[in-house]
Amino acid sequence: MPYQREFESRLNVAIVGVGSHAYRNILPAMTFLPVSLRAVCDIDSERVHSTASQYGVTACYTNAEEMYRNEDLDAVFLCVSPQLHPQLTCQAFDAGLHVWLEKPPAMRATEVEEMISHRKDRVAVVGFKKAFMPAADKVIEMLSTEGYGPLRNMLAVYSMAVPEDGEKVLREREYTGWLANGCHPLSLMMRVGGAVSAVTVHRGQRGGGVCVLEFANGAMGNFHMASGGSGKQPLDAQPLERYSFFGDGCSITVDNNHKVTVQRGIPF
Repeated sequence: MPYQREFESRLNVAIVGVGSHAYRNILPAMTFLPVSLRAVCDIDSERVHSTASQYGVTACYTNAEEMYRNEDLDAVFLCVSPQLHPQLTCQAFDAGLHVWLEKPPAMRATEVEEMISHRKDRVAVVGFKKAFMPAADKVIEMLSTEGYGPLRNMLAVYSMAVPEDGEKVLREREYTGWLANGCHPLSLMMRVGGAVSAVTVHRGQRGGGVCVLEFANGAMGNFHMASGGSGKQPLDAQPLERYSFFGDGCSITVDNNHKVTVQRGIPF
């Protein structure tokens, strides 16, 4: 794994939002990226100055648009709530910056479309970590190999619930487990399966359910939400995550994101 100090060329970047998630996950990752952290922004003035001091950054802001105007930046990392992603992303694109943002990119699809309209030739990356994990690369590699592909079906098992009142979620823009966590398995399924042509969701009486994805290439996907009871967030005490992909004469299973098992079948 390379270190920041080993890169001859680096991007000048800023980070917007230095709360607990950014402090635990995003800022430490800077050590391994070809970047130079030039500015930090957060609505909490005390927190932004304390964080900037720790990382040797002198440029501190409580307003992202002001930071975009004043600093010579190539890209920005957005680590804020999804409600703020569309506005901050569009502002960054309008300032000519590349953008990395946490998942989900927005609360509604129309907001994503608005962000795309501002993007022009800038690069945007969303933190769909399961779509980028090495296990996903291996599955795609296997299914593109003669004798294993093409993909026919897939099954994703993930511990989460389906919201009881979907209309209320949309109307009041609630940040539910579907956006907070469900986007991860869905992003992996779309990375492997490609574009989706139809979606059907069924909710069980106890909170679990299934989401059936029909892919444009003819493959089918079953996102099994293995949670019941009160419909709370994932069962932290019982981690359960499995993805199965079925091709021609083979099946590939990914357990808990890192263990990949291939069943090749036995020729008669």
